[in-house]
Amino acid sequence: MSETELPVPKLAVRLFGGAAIEQGGAPLADRAAHRHVIALLAVLATARGRLMSRDKVVALLWPDGEPEAVRHRLNVLLYDVRRILGRSAIVSVNDAIRLDPEAVWVDVVRFAGALRRGAIDEAVALYRGEFLDGFHLDDAREFDEWASGERHRFAGDLQRGLEQAAARAAAAGDHESAIRHWRHLAHLDPLGA
Repeated sequence: MSETELPVPKLAVRLFGGAAIEQGGAPLADRAAHRHVIALLAVLATARGRLMSRDKVVALLWPDGEPEAVRHRLNVLLYDVRRILGRSAIVSVNDAIRLDPEAVWVDVVRFAGALRRGAIDEAVALYRGEFLDGFHLDDAREFDEWASGERHRFAGDLQRGLEQAAARAAAAGDHESAIRHWRHLAHLDPLGA
């Protein structure tokens, strides 16, 4: 396995370069492909393990829905996610929920961890494209605006990580690695300085 190849997890949530739940590297169909399942996982995965109120989740996924009806929809979604990913995937505490990053392999969670550890090659391998690229929810402008903000945040995190890795490599005299990082950065942001 090369430096940038990552093992394929048994069950994975991929949110970079599109959106899918995969088993053994192949996308799952049926309820796992339901757009609201993916949207819920995206919202919870970006919360970095913190609890999120159900009201906030509902406001993003169904901004114009009747409160009682959308709370029911959320409960059905949570049931679906637990059925697909396992009961421990979602943790509930009072009226808040969170994704358990130890129970579910999620690329954006692994990406953030790789950047924190300074494992830039791993972060680059995980970043297969923009966050939720081409994904949207009908009649949920709030979700689309939230996703756009997260898309910019992740791209900026990768850019800063690459700049720091290139500077460290250059300072250490590892010009080959520095050039590789700068090239990748130029590929991500061709008009950047």
